[in-house]
Amino acid sequence: MGKDRSPVRVLLIEQCESSRQLINGLFLEYMPGHYELDLAPSYSAALSMAQRRNYDICFAPQRIGEHDAAGLLLEISGKIPIVILTCGAGPRTDDIHTAPGKHAESTVSDRISGNFLEQHIKYAIERNRTESALIKTKKKWENIFDAVPDPLSIINLNHRFEYVNKTMADRLGANPGDLVGRPCYEAVHGLSMPADFCPLSLMLKDGRQHSAEILEKNMDGIFLVSVSPLYDDENNLMGGIHVARDITHLKEIEAALRESNERLEQHVAMRTSELVQKAEDLKESNIAMRVLLKHWEQDRTEIQESVTHNIRELVFPNLDRIEQGISSSEQLNALIREIRNCLENVISPSPRSLSGKGLSPAEIRVAEMIRAGRSTKEIAHLLSISHGTVRTHRERIRKKLALTNQKTNLQTYLHSLH
Repeated sequence: MGKDRSPVRVLLIEQCESSRQLINGLFLEYMPGHYELDLAPSYSAALSMAQRRNYDICFAPQRIGEHDAAGLLLEISGKIPIVILTCGAGPRTDDIHTAPGKHAESTVSDRISGNFLEQHIKYAIERNRTESALIKTKKKWENIFDAVPDPLSIINLNHRFEYVNKTMADRLGANPGDLVGRPCYEAVHGLSMPADFCPLSLMLKDGRQHSAEILEKNMDGIFLVSVSPLYDDENNLMGGIHVARDITHLKEIEAALRESNERLEQHVAMRTSELVQKAEDLKESNIAMRVLLKHWEQDRTEIQESVTHNIRELVFPNLDRIEQGISSSEQLNALIREIRNCLENVISPSPRSLSGKGLSPAEIRVAEMIRAGRSTKEIAHLLSISHGTVRTHRERIRKKLALTNQKTNLQTYLHSLH
């Protein structure tokens, strides 16, 4: 077994004196000093000893008192490789028989030789280690998939679950093992056949990735579902990897922004209608009233331009940042508050007047945040820029507003522009 290896720990279930003497004699002759042999007098003693000590291999007869080796195999297989000693005579060509997945070998006790014993132990131990490594690898990947926050599953060509991670099982109120083998359309949608919108069905037709937004009541949300093709080692399509991203919160934000925009349009339309009515009334007045009408029309144009300019320069950039993705709910809430402030001041002439001062769109956004009392740290966080960039914007704003080397407070000055 190699002089640099620790002794092999052997458990022998002693039911037959000849087997004990045979095994012990072979270990003494061929592996002196390289093994530790413990004897178990009974089935229960073997189970107790296997739990207390980590053995490398176990030799057991076919019958252990009232029990047979199959019971022992179920109890400790996967922990210790087992060699089952059978009784027989005459030449054999199948001295080793593998019980798939059970870490057990069987051999005729009176056919064991020294070389065969060593090779047999090596084979059993190495196979046990290999299978244990495979089990650990499988468990590792299962843990990784279970850690994914999105519902994830692997579905075969017949729309049946091959694997379901914990997130998806929790969404469906079931255990992952209970979902494996069930049709996805039945388990998820409560249908008797795949739905028309099913991206898996589309993927099975052309072998390409497909996605769809799906409102699923059984999973309590709106999901962006994507299905990617899964191939075997011979490049044959074997199913799809199904990932569902919960976008319920994003859809709620989208609806809120749409509602806000509609209210804004109604406000602008109402204001414009009022101005038109006033203009119509002024047409019937004298020359002085006509002059006043002209001023009203100019005011209306300026308000419309100011509204358009404010929305483009203050509201849209924040909406773009939300669409591009927000790193935290805190940043999202801050942007929503910023949009609200911009909308409340949407008819303010300040951004228009600032643009007339030669300020760039980025400098206008920073100026508005300064006017609203935002600190350098808050501005940097909201716009995802560095503190140094914010300070550079401040210096350029003061320069363009002719405030360089003056003690005038920038926030106070910006308020005066309203």
